[in-house]
Amino acid sequence: MAVRREVADALALAGLATRSLDVRTMTEIEALLGPHLPPCRAGVVDAAFLGKDPDARVAALRRHVEPAVAATLLPALRRAIGERMAGPGDGPSAVTLAEAMRTLARWLSLGETAAVGRSQVRAVGKDLEQRAAAIVDGLAGLLHTDDFPDLSVLTFELLRLEAIRWVLEELGDRPGLAAVSVHSRRLAVATLNRASATIEGFVAGHDLMTMFDTVAALSQVDNLIVVVSRVLDAGAEVGEERTAFVETSDEAALARFVAALEPLSDLLAKIAVRAAGRGDVGPAIFPGAVRQLGYLERVCARVRHQARPEALDVLGARLDKHRTSLVVAIGETLAKLSLSDDPARLRLCIDHIEEVWKVLFHPVP
Repeated sequence: MAVRREVADALALAGLATRSLDVRTMTEIEALLGPHLPPCRAGVVDAAFLGKDPDARVAALRRHVEPAVAATLLPALRRAIGERMAGPGDGPSAVTLAEAMRTLARWLSLGETAAVGRSQVRAVGKDLEQRAAAIVDGLAGLLHTDDFPDLSVLTFELLRLEAIRWVLEELGDRPGLAAVSVHSRRLAVATLNRASATIEGFVAGHDLMTMFDTVAALSQVDNLIVVVSRVLDAGAEVGEERTAFVETSDEAALARFVAALEPLSDLLAKIAVRAAGRGDVGPAIFPGAVRQLGYLERVCARVRHQARPEALDVLGARLDKHRTSLVVAIGETLAKLSLSDDPARLRLCIDHIEEVWKVLFHPVP
């Protein structure tokens, strides 16, 4: 779909507005906005050049274009931003549109229509606030299902909230940015707490259903890392007053999640060691436990945030020990088998060594 005339002209004006307002630029602006102005306003800019004061020329130009900017271009940008945030499409990005809107609103800030520019920006902010609230409210059911939710859906919506935040930041709409940051933070914290509760249930009960939910959580490790990163970002934002005595919701959620991973790593390592080189247990138990240990290693390696908790480094060291204990367990089994005639079990031990090497010793991309 082609960019509408009003939007294209608004983007062009925003570009011209950043240049030095010499005679040539002012003439271009008047020609650009001529179709959006009543005929009676023609020639106002030319009249301004009768004086030699540059400030008077700029003031005349702004008074000349204010009606077109306030009544036509800013509303067109507002509609275009709403359409882009509703879904993918052709044309300029929502951030580009927001940048143009902020530039034009600043132009109006020096004229009589300053309130119009501010109100248009705030209107876009309120539109985006409502969109963010609807996203979070729409996910309430997903976070409270019996089974562990699909993290790809939650992560996608988190990224949509981040996109909204970027647009609001570009607009310079601080109230909207603060409100959407709260929604994004709330979703990330709720998701991380749900993951923590799932892992805690498996460690405490070892039952089959919580095991499946834990596998579902850890196997979506890349999405889980996005959630952890958003919680860490929230901790760096000015959203709640932080003190040495009061733990905020994002700090508590992150601490709970990392604390849940340590006993989980111990349990998975114990399962893997007991199943190593054994043919009398389910064939999926050893590789399954090893893969989940690998997911934990990826969490430790890929969370590279300035506020990364030290507990992740402690967990990383613990996983190194578990990796070593696995190799030792399989090695001891191989040593015993060297004195016996059990080719099937020998093959199983070799398969287990290859699994450990592939998952736990292979560099994390």
